[in-house]
Amino acid sequence: MWCCFLVPICLALALIPAVIAKNKGYDPALFYLYGLFLFIFALIHSLVLVPKQEVRSVQPGMKSCHACLSAIPSAATKCKHCTADQPPVG
Repeated sequence: MWCCFLVPICLALALIPAVIAKNKGYDPALFYLYGLFLFIFALIHSLVLVPKQEVRSVQPGMKSCHACLSAIPSAATKCKHCTADQPPVG
């Protein structure tokens, strides 16, 4: 009889780490499953997670290096940061 009350409570509690992780840029489905089976650990883990950095937009006349994602001039054939060859533009 008590199982009828416990299952919905566990399903609802698992949403807490999922929502926190989603707000920090992580996959909420994985944290929901994590919270469903290991709620206390998932809650603590989601609270101490560092938010993912947002993708920075590149300024006009610049492009992102495909290897290190640094901003480089659009006409560059080699990245000045990691020295990776760049594909031709066009």
